[in-house]
Amino acid sequence: MPRNILNYIGLYLFGGLLFSSPTWANNDPGISDFALFIEHSDMEWVYPTVGRETTTTRLLAVWHENFGQYLKGGLRLAYLDVSQATNPLPSGLNTTGYGLGFDLHTGLLEHRMLQLDLRFSYDYQSTRGKSPDQVSDFVWHAGEIGLDIIVAPTSRLSFLTGASLTWLDGEQRVSGNINQTTPFGEDEPFGYYAGLSLKTDASGSIGVRYYGGFRQGGEFIFRRRF
Repeated sequence: MPRNILNYIGLYLFGGLLFSSPTWANNDPGISDFALFIEHSDMEWVYPTVGRETTTTRLLAVWHENFGQYLKGGLRLAYLDVSQATNPLPSGLNTTGYGLGFDLHTGLLEHRMLQLDLRFSYDYQSTRGKSPDQVSDFVWHAGEIGLDIIVAPTSRLSFLTGASLTWLDGEQRVSGNINQTTPFGEDEPFGYYAGLSLKTDASGSIGVRYYGGFRQGGEFIFRRRF
């Protein structure tokens, strides 16, 4: 998909986050929630001349606040372990680092068992790897827009499916015996996912989710409302 078309779609959906009128009947504006995601996934980072399979293990913590009845926002903090088995530089084979970001959610529809949500997230991420004579720093920006469909057949169990667009823009910066900067990005921005969530008590839940498309893998989710 051309980059300008993807940008227009992103602006349109982001506008929907700010100006739509959700119906979160079950969300108390004074309630916060904390979520912990344990994720393992594979994706292809596309360099100017080659694509490299990239495996990421991420421990992501998110704190959400409800801003009145119309918008929910969160701050994101992550620990990252990233590996590229085909990276030609020893310092780029295995790297670790962190991620910082935010997300926004709004509800588009809620009717009996069915809920339709729109979300946007942005993360700045940085990892570093070392070998005896060089250092590789991976620095990248990632944005994602997703449309979630949630079906809750019971008060304790809910199922999730949806689709997303992902934007990825980064650089591998190498110093030492080699000094170079190589950009990378995504080739196919589309993704899809499905999962389920089970309430463990009045304020807690656990869940699992599978990803396909741009990112392939899965995650466990632990959530607690306050």
